[in-house]
Amino acid sequence: MKNKIIPIHYINQLTDTKDEFWKDKSCGICSIQMLISFQKPEVAKIPVMELLDRCRELGGYVENIGWRHDTLLKLAHEYGVNADYQKVFYGREKTKEEGLTFIDKKLIKGEPVMASIHFAFDPSRGGHLVLVNGYQKEEKDIVGYHILDPYPNKRGSEYFVTQEDFLRGWRGGLIWLTEEK
Repeated sequence: MKNKIIPIHYINQLTDTKDEFWKDKSCGICSIQMLISFQKPEVAKIPVMELLDRCRELGGYVENIGWRHDTLLKLAHEYGVNADYQKVFYGREKTKEEGLTFIDKKLIKGEPVMASIHFAFDPSRGGHLVLVNGYQKEEKDIVGYHILDPYPNKRGSEYFVTQEDFLRGWRGGLIWLTEEK
C-alpha cells in the first residue's frame, strides 16, 4: 500500500473563524483558503473573517444553500490563484466515476482539489466543503482519499475515506487549481 499526502496549511473553521454566527458556515472559505495557500502560502495568514467578508461582498453566500463555487473562484483570482469548478455536479454513478478519474489525475500531479460532500460523508446530512489532499494506492489502483476537513468531526480534521465511502458521500462538486484564468 502506498500513501501520497500533499502537505497543506490547515485552517480550522471552528477556531480560525472569529465569529460565532459564521464559524459553522465557513467551510467554503476555509477550504478555498487552504487551496489558495497551497500556491500562495502567505494567504494562510489572512484572517478567515477578512476572506469571508470579501466573499460575501462578492455575493458568494446564499442563505440555506451555502457558498457559490464561482464566487470562491473570484476570491482565489483576487489573490493571484487560478482555479476552476465543476459547473454541473457529477451526479450519476457513471459521471461520478469520470469525476474520480479527474480527482486521481490532479492528486497524482501533486495538486489538491476541493470537494463538495455531504457533511461527514453521510448522505443524510447537508452540504460541506473539504480539501482532498492525497490518496492511498494498492498495486495500481487508488482505493481511497486523504481529507483535510475544516470542521473537525469524530474522524478529526485529517482523515482517510475509502473510495466507496467517498463516492457515497460526495455531492459531485469540485474546485481545482488551473494554469490560466
